[in-house]
Amino acid sequence: MYGDGKQSSEHEDTYSVMTIFQQIDFEFVNSIVGIKKRGRKGYTPKVLFLCLLLMYLQQISSINRLIIKLQHNLELARAIGLPIKNGKPQVPDRTTFTKFLDRIGPLKFLEIFLAMAAKLIEAKIITGEEIAIDCTLIKAWCNVYRKQKSDKQARWGYQHRESGKVIWIYGYKVHIIVDAKTDLPIAFKVTPANQSEGKLLIPMLQQIQQLSLNIKRVLADAAYDYNTNRKAIIEYFKAIAIIAINTRNCKGKNEKEKKERRIKRLKKWYRKNNLQSYFLDPKSQGFKTYYKKRSSSERNHSNGKGELRLNDLKWQGLERATIHASLSLTARLAVALTAAQVGRTDLINSPKCFTA
Repeated sequence: MYGDGKQSSEHEDTYSVMTIFQQIDFEFVNSIVGIKKRGRKGYTPKVLFLCLLLMYLQQISSINRLIIKLQHNLELARAIGLPIKNGKPQVPDRTTFTKFLDRIGPLKFLEIFLAMAAKLIEAKIITGEEIAIDCTLIKAWCNVYRKQKSDKQARWGYQHRESGKVIWIYGYKVHIIVDAKTDLPIAFKVTPANQSEGKLLIPMLQQIQQLSLNIKRVLADAAYDYNTNRKAIIEYFKAIAIIAINTRNCKGKNEKEKKERRIKRLKKWYRKNNLQSYFLDPKSQGFKTYYKKRSSSERNHSNGKGELRLNDLKWQGLERATIHASLSLTARLAVALTAAQVGRTDLINSPKCFTA
Protein backbone atom coordinates (compact mmCIF):
# COMPACT_ATOMS: atom_id res chain seq x y z
CA MET A 1 0.00 0.00 0.00
CA TYR A 2 1.34 3.42 -0.99
CA GLY A 3 -0.15 5.46 1.84
CA ASP A 4 -3.31 7.49 2.09
CA GLY A 5 -2.41 10.24 -0.38
CA LYS A 6 -3.53 13.08 1.91
CA GLN A 7 -2.39 16.48 0.71
CA SER A 8 -1.93 18.20 4.05
CA SER A 9 -3.01 18.09 7.66
CA GLU A 10 -4.60 21.53 7.22
CA HIS A 11 -7.17 20.08 4.82
CA GLU A 12 -8.03 16.78 6.42
CA ASP A 13 -11.08 16.33 4.17
CA THR A 14 -9.07 16.75 0.96
CA TYR A 15 -7.24 13.81 -0.61
CA SER A 16 -5.17 13.57 -3.76
CA VAL A 17 -6.79 11.88 -6.76
CA MET A 18 -3.88 9.44 -6.56
CA THR A 19 -5.47 8.04 -3.40
CA ILE A 20 -8.09 6.39 -5.63
CA PHE A 21 -5.46 4.65 -7.78
CA GLN A 22 -3.53 3.59 -4.69
CA GLN A 23 -6.46 2.27 -2.66
CA ILE A 24 -8.36 0.32 -5.35
CA ASP A 25 -7.02 -2.72 -7.16
CA PHE A 26 -8.15 -2.12 -10.74
CA GLU A 27 -6.68 -5.38 -12.03
CA PHE A 28 -10.25 -6.58 -12.65
CA VAL A 29 -10.36 -4.26 -15.68
CA ASN A 30 -7.76 -6.44 -17.43
CA SER A 31 -9.81 -9.53 -16.63
CA ILE A 32 -13.01 -8.02 -18.05
CA VAL A 33 -11.50 -6.53 -21.20
CA GLY A 34 -8.76 -9.09 -21.84
CA ILE A 35 -5.14 -8.45 -22.72
CA LYS A 36 -3.96 -8.98 -26.28
CA LYS A 37 -1.48 -11.85 -26.47
CA ARG A 38 -0.39 -11.20 -30.04
CA GLY A 39 1.28 -8.25 -31.69
CA ARG A 40 3.41 -5.46 -30.27
CA LYS A 41 3.16 -5.03 -26.54
CA GLY A 42 1.18 -1.90 -25.73
CA TYR A 43 -0.73 -0.34 -22.87
CA THR A 44 -2.90 -2.63 -20.77
CA PRO A 45 -6.69 -2.05 -20.64
CA LYS A 46 -6.30 -1.17 -16.96
CA VAL A 47 -3.89 1.69 -17.69
CA LEU A 48 -5.97 3.09 -20.55
CA PHE A 49 -9.14 2.86 -18.47
CA LEU A 50 -7.53 4.67 -15.53
CA CYS A 51 -6.38 7.46 -17.85
CA LEU A 52 -9.98 7.91 -19.03
CA LEU A 53 -11.29 7.70 -15.46
CA LEU A 54 -8.93 10.53 -14.52
CA MET A 55 -10.66 12.73 -17.12
CA TYR A 56 -13.89 12.47 -15.12
CA LEU A 57 -12.37 12.64 -11.67
CA GLN A 58 -10.56 15.89 -12.49
CA GLN A 59 -13.07 17.23 -15.03
CA ILE A 60 -10.56 17.26 -17.89
CA SER A 61 -12.57 18.30 -20.93
CA SER A 62 -10.80 16.37 -23.71
CA ILE A 63 -8.36 13.56 -24.43
CA ASN A 64 -5.84 16.08 -25.75
CA ARG A 65 -5.90 17.93 -22.43
CA LEU A 66 -5.63 14.59 -20.60
CA ILE A 67 -2.48 13.75 -22.56
CA ILE A 68 -0.91 17.12 -21.67
CA LYS A 69 -1.83 16.64 -18.02
CA LEU A 70 -0.13 13.23 -17.84
CA GLN A 71 2.94 14.39 -19.77
CA HIS A 72 3.60 17.02 -17.11
CA ASN A 73 2.78 15.05 -13.99
CA LEU A 74 5.27 12.25 -13.40
CA GLU A 75 3.85 11.23 -10.01
CA LEU A 76 0.30 10.94 -11.34
CA ALA A 77 1.43 9.03 -14.43
CA ARG A 78 3.32 6.58 -12.22
CA ALA A 79 0.27 6.09 -9.94
CA ILE A 80 -1.85 5.20 -12.98
CA GLY A 81 0.79 2.72 -14.15
CA LEU A 82 2.14 4.44 -17.27
CA PRO A 83 5.67 3.40 -18.27
CA ILE A 84 8.43 5.89 -17.48
CA LYS A 85 11.40 6.32 -19.84
CA ASN A 86 14.32 8.64 -19.10
CA GLY A 87 12.27 10.28 -16.38
CA LYS A 88 9.35 11.05 -18.72
CA PRO A 89 5.90 9.40 -18.78
CA GLN A 90 5.13 7.45 -21.95
CA VAL A 91 1.59 8.69 -22.52
CA PRO A 92 -0.76 7.06 -25.09
CA ASP A 93 -1.70 9.26 -28.05
CA ARG A 94 -5.22 10.21 -29.08
CA THR A 95 -5.43 7.40 -31.64
CA THR A 96 -4.62 4.80 -28.98
CA PHE A 97 -7.47 6.02 -26.80
CA THR A 98 -9.89 6.10 -29.74
CA LYS A 99 -9.01 2.54 -30.75
CA PHE A 100 -9.43 1.42 -27.14
CA LEU A 101 -12.93 2.93 -26.97
CA ASP A 102 -13.86 1.29 -30.28
CA ARG A 103 -12.41 -2.08 -29.29
CA ILE A 104 -14.14 -2.64 -25.98
CA GLY A 105 -17.39 -0.74 -26.61
CA PRO A 106 -20.11 0.26 -24.14
CA LEU A 107 -20.90 -3.25 -22.85
CA LYS A 108 -17.42 -3.74 -21.38
CA PHE A 109 -17.60 -0.34 -19.72
CA LEU A 110 -20.92 -1.41 -18.23
CA GLU A 111 -19.28 -4.61 -16.91
CA ILE A 112 -16.55 -2.52 -15.29
CA PHE A 113 -19.19 -0.29 -13.68
CA LEU A 114 -21.07 -3.30 -12.32
CA ALA A 115 -17.83 -4.83 -11.02
CA MET A 116 -17.14 -1.62 -9.11
CA ALA A 117 -20.68 -1.67 -7.70
CA ALA A 118 -20.08 -5.27 -6.60
CA LYS A 119 -16.98 -4.15 -4.67
CA LEU A 120 -19.07 -1.62 -2.75
CA ILE A 121 -21.66 -4.29 -2.00
CA GLU A 122 -18.93 -6.64 -0.78
CA ALA A 123 -17.62 -3.84 1.46
CA LYS A 124 -21.17 -3.46 2.83
CA ILE A 125 -21.37 0.17 1.74
CA ILE A 126 -24.21 -0.48 -0.68
CA THR A 127 -26.99 -2.61 0.82
CA GLY A 128 -29.68 -2.18 -1.83
CA GLU A 129 -32.50 -2.78 0.64
CA GLU A 130 -34.28 0.13 -1.02
CA ILE A 131 -33.46 1.26 -4.55
CA ALA A 132 -34.72 4.30 -6.43
CA ILE A 133 -34.96 4.91 -10.16
CA ASP A 134 -35.11 8.14 -12.08
CA CYS A 135 -33.62 9.75 -15.18
CA THR A 136 -31.82 12.90 -16.24
CA LEU A 137 -31.12 14.55 -19.59
CA ILE A 138 -27.64 15.37 -20.90
CA LYS A 139 -27.00 17.71 -23.81
CA ALA A 140 -25.63 16.34 -27.07
CA TRP A 141 -22.27 17.66 -28.25
CA CYS A 142 -23.44 19.49 -31.35
CA ASN A 143 -25.01 22.71 -32.58
CA VAL A 144 -28.70 22.16 -31.79
CA TYR A 145 -29.76 25.14 -33.87
CA ARG A 146 -28.68 23.58 -37.16
CA LYS A 147 -31.31 21.80 -39.19
CA GLN A 148 -28.89 18.94 -39.93
CA LYS A 149 -27.36 18.12 -36.55
CA SER A 150 -23.99 16.36 -36.40
CA ASP A 151 -25.17 13.96 -33.66
CA LYS A 152 -27.90 12.14 -35.54
CA GLN A 153 -28.73 9.67 -32.75
CA ALA A 154 -29.64 12.28 -30.16
CA ARG A 155 -33.24 13.46 -29.86
CA TRP A 156 -35.27 16.27 -28.31
CA GLY A 157 -36.60 15.55 -24.84
CA TYR A 158 -38.02 17.56 -21.98
CA GLN A 159 -37.91 17.58 -18.22
CA HIS A 160 -39.71 19.48 -15.48
CA ARG A 161 -37.85 21.80 -13.16
CA GLU A 162 -38.85 22.15 -9.50
CA SER A 163 -40.32 25.53 -10.40
CA GLY A 164 -42.72 23.76 -12.74
CA LYS A 165 -40.99 25.10 -15.83
CA VAL A 166 -40.49 22.66 -18.71
CA ILE A 167 -37.13 22.73 -20.48
CA TRP A 168 -36.31 21.07 -23.80
CA ILE A 169 -32.91 19.48 -24.42
CA TYR A 170 -31.46 17.89 -27.55
CA GLY A 171 -29.43 14.95 -26.33
CA TYR A 172 -29.69 11.75 -24.35
CA LYS A 173 -31.52 10.42 -21.32
CA VAL A 174 -29.56 8.64 -18.58
CA HIS A 175 -31.79 6.25 -16.60
CA ILE A 176 -30.19 5.39 -13.24
CA ILE A 177 -30.99 3.08 -10.34
CA VAL A 178 -29.39 4.11 -7.03
CA ASP A 179 -29.12 2.60 -3.59
CA ALA A 180 -31.55 4.82 -1.66
CA LYS A 181 -29.48 4.70 1.53
CA THR A 182 -26.17 5.86 0.06
CA ASP A 183 -27.34 7.57 -3.17
CA LEU A 184 -24.78 5.47 -5.09
CA PRO A 185 -25.63 4.19 -8.61
CA ILE A 186 -25.94 0.45 -9.20
CA ALA A 187 -27.42 0.32 -12.71
CA PHE A 188 -27.95 2.64 -15.66
CA LYS A 189 -29.01 2.81 -19.29
CA VAL A 190 -28.61 5.58 -21.86
CA THR A 191 -31.22 6.27 -24.53
CA PRO A 192 -32.12 9.13 -26.88
CA ALA A 193 -33.81 11.91 -24.90
CA ASN A 194 -37.28 11.15 -26.27
CA GLN A 195 -37.33 7.58 -24.89
CA SER A 196 -40.09 6.89 -22.37
CA GLU A 197 -38.80 6.02 -18.89
CA GLY A 198 -41.42 3.42 -17.99
CA LYS A 199 -40.22 0.80 -20.44
CA LEU A 200 -36.62 0.92 -19.20
CA LEU A 201 -37.14 -0.34 -15.66
CA ILE A 202 -37.14 -4.05 -16.49
CA PRO A 203 -33.83 -4.02 -18.48
CA MET A 204 -32.14 -2.25 -15.58
CA LEU A 205 -33.58 -4.63 -13.01
CA GLN A 206 -32.08 -7.43 -15.12
CA GLN A 207 -28.71 -5.68 -14.88
CA ILE A 208 -28.66 -5.82 -11.10
CA GLN A 209 -29.89 -9.40 -10.80
CA GLN A 210 -26.23 -10.48 -10.88
CA LEU A 211 -25.47 -8.34 -7.81
CA SER A 212 -25.94 -9.90 -4.38
CA LEU A 213 -28.65 -7.57 -3.12
CA ASN A 214 -31.58 -8.22 -0.80
CA ILE A 215 -33.93 -5.66 -2.34
CA LYS A 216 -37.11 -5.05 -0.35
CA ARG A 217 -38.55 -1.94 -1.99
CA VAL A 218 -38.23 -0.27 -5.41
CA LEU A 219 -39.05 3.45 -5.47
CA ALA A 220 -40.10 5.18 -8.70
CA ASP A 221 -42.23 8.06 -9.91
CA ALA A 222 -45.48 7.85 -11.88
CA ALA A 223 -43.70 7.39 -15.22
CA TYR A 224 -42.93 3.79 -14.14
CA ASP A 225 -46.51 2.94 -13.13
CA TYR A 226 -47.04 -0.12 -15.31
CA ASN A 227 -48.29 -3.46 -14.03
CA THR A 228 -45.52 -5.18 -15.99
CA ASN A 229 -42.96 -3.25 -13.93
CA ARG A 230 -44.67 -4.19 -10.68
CA LYS A 231 -44.74 -7.84 -11.69
CA ALA A 232 -41.04 -7.82 -12.63
CA ILE A 233 -40.11 -6.28 -9.26
CA ILE A 234 -41.93 -9.10 -7.48
CA GLU A 235 -40.63 -11.88 -9.75
CA TYR A 236 -37.00 -10.77 -9.70
CA PHE A 237 -36.62 -9.69 -6.07
CA LYS A 238 -39.85 -10.46 -4.17
CA ALA A 239 -39.87 -6.74 -3.37
CA ILE A 240 -42.61 -4.15 -2.95
CA ALA A 241 -43.10 -1.55 -5.67
CA ILE A 242 -43.33 1.97 -4.22
CA ILE A 243 -44.44 3.59 -7.48
CA ALA A 244 -46.46 6.80 -7.65
CA ILE A 245 -49.89 6.51 -9.24
CA ASN A 246 -50.27 7.51 -12.88
CA THR A 247 -53.81 8.33 -13.96
CA ARG A 248 -53.26 7.72 -17.68
CA ASN A 249 -56.26 5.95 -19.27
CA CYS A 250 -58.32 6.47 -16.10
CA LYS A 251 -61.74 8.03 -16.40
CA GLY A 252 -63.00 10.57 -13.90
CA LYS A 253 -64.27 14.09 -13.44
CA ASN A 254 -61.07 15.28 -11.77
CA GLU A 255 -57.58 14.11 -10.84
CA LYS A 256 -58.65 12.86 -7.42
CA GLU A 257 -61.37 10.69 -8.92
CA LYS A 258 -59.00 9.34 -11.55
CA LYS A 259 -56.46 8.48 -8.86
CA GLU A 260 -59.06 6.63 -6.80
CA ARG A 261 -60.04 4.66 -9.89
CA ARG A 262 -56.41 3.73 -10.61
CA ILE A 263 -55.82 2.55 -7.02
CA LYS A 264 -58.99 0.47 -7.17
CA ARG A 265 -57.85 -1.17 -10.41
CA LEU A 266 -54.42 -1.73 -8.90
CA LYS A 267 -55.86 -3.52 -5.85
CA LYS A 268 -57.88 -5.71 -8.19
CA TRP A 269 -54.75 -6.58 -10.22
CA TYR A 270 -52.81 -7.59 -7.09
CA ARG A 271 -55.71 -9.70 -5.89
CA LYS A 272 -56.21 -11.35 -9.29
CA ASN A 273 -52.55 -12.37 -9.42
CA ASN A 274 -52.53 -13.49 -5.79
CA LEU A 275 -49.93 -10.84 -4.88
CA GLN A 276 -51.77 -9.00 -2.11
CA SER A 277 -48.82 -9.36 0.29
CA TYR A 278 -46.80 -7.07 -2.02
CA PHE A 279 -49.39 -4.29 -2.13
CA LEU A 280 -48.91 -1.08 -0.16
CA ASP A 281 -51.73 1.43 -0.44
CA PRO A 282 -50.41 4.65 -2.10
CA LYS A 283 -52.59 6.65 0.29
CA SER A 284 -51.00 5.12 3.40
CA GLN A 285 -48.42 6.89 5.55
CA GLY A 286 -46.00 4.00 5.07
CA PHE A 287 -46.06 4.46 1.30
CA LYS A 288 -45.52 8.22 1.61
CA THR A 289 -42.59 7.73 3.99
CA TYR A 290 -40.82 5.32 1.65
CA TYR A 291 -41.56 7.42 -1.42
CA LYS A 292 -39.81 10.45 0.05
CA LYS A 293 -36.55 8.53 -0.15
CA ARG A 294 -36.80 8.63 -3.95
CA SER A 295 -35.19 12.06 -3.81
CA SER A 296 -31.89 10.18 -3.38
CA SER A 297 -31.84 9.46 -7.11
CA GLU A 298 -32.21 13.16 -7.83
CA ARG A 299 -29.29 13.97 -5.52
CA ASN A 300 -27.26 11.35 -7.35
CA HIS A 301 -27.87 13.10 -10.67
CA SER A 302 -26.88 16.40 -9.08
CA ASN A 303 -23.56 15.01 -7.83
CA GLY A 304 -22.73 13.37 -11.14
CA LYS A 305 -23.69 16.38 -13.25
CA GLY A 306 -21.95 18.96 -11.13
CA GLU A 307 -18.73 17.21 -10.14
CA LEU A 308 -18.05 14.27 -12.42
CA ARG A 309 -18.88 15.59 -15.90
CA LEU A 310 -22.14 13.69 -16.45
CA ASN A 311 -23.59 16.76 -18.18
CA ASP A 312 -20.37 17.49 -20.09
CA LEU A 313 -20.70 15.09 -23.02
CA LYS A 314 -17.90 15.64 -25.55
CA TRP A 315 -18.57 12.65 -27.81
CA GLN A 316 -21.30 11.92 -30.33
CA GLY A 317 -23.57 8.92 -30.84
CA LEU A 318 -25.43 6.62 -28.46
CA GLU A 319 -22.51 4.25 -27.88
CA ARG A 320 -20.14 7.05 -26.93
CA ALA A 321 -22.81 8.67 -24.74
CA THR A 322 -23.17 5.34 -22.92
CA ILE A 323 -19.40 5.12 -22.39
CA HIS A 324 -19.42 8.72 -21.15
CA ALA A 325 -22.15 7.98 -18.58
CA SER A 326 -20.38 4.78 -17.52
CA LEU A 327 -17.10 6.60 -16.84
CA SER A 328 -18.85 9.35 -14.87
CA LEU A 329 -20.83 6.89 -12.74
CA THR A 330 -17.83 4.56 -12.25
CA ALA A 331 -15.84 7.57 -11.05
CA ARG A 332 -18.60 8.17 -8.52
CA LEU A 333 -18.30 4.60 -7.23
CA ALA A 334 -14.48 4.81 -7.16
CA VAL A 335 -14.70 7.87 -4.91
CA ALA A 336 -17.11 6.08 -2.57
CA LEU A 337 -14.98 2.94 -2.32
CA THR A 338 -11.84 4.98 -1.68
CA ALA A 339 -13.58 6.96 1.05
CA ALA A 340 -14.59 3.71 2.73
CA GLN A 341 -11.09 2.24 2.46
CA VAL A 342 -9.42 5.26 4.08
CA GLY A 343 -11.97 5.14 6.89
CA ARG A 344 -13.98 8.17 5.78
CA THR A 345 -17.42 6.79 4.99
CA ASP A 346 -18.76 10.26 5.69
CA LEU A 347 -17.14 11.33 2.39
CA ILE A 348 -18.59 8.68 0.07
CA ASN A 349 -20.76 11.33 -1.59
CA SER A 350 -18.03 13.98 -1.75
CA PRO A 351 -16.18 13.63 -5.06
CA LYS A 352 -14.43 16.98 -4.58
CA CYS A 353 -12.61 15.57 -1.54
CA PHE A 354 -10.84 12.93 -3.67
CA THR A 355 -10.20 14.68 -6.97
CA ALA A 356 -7.59 17.28 -6.04
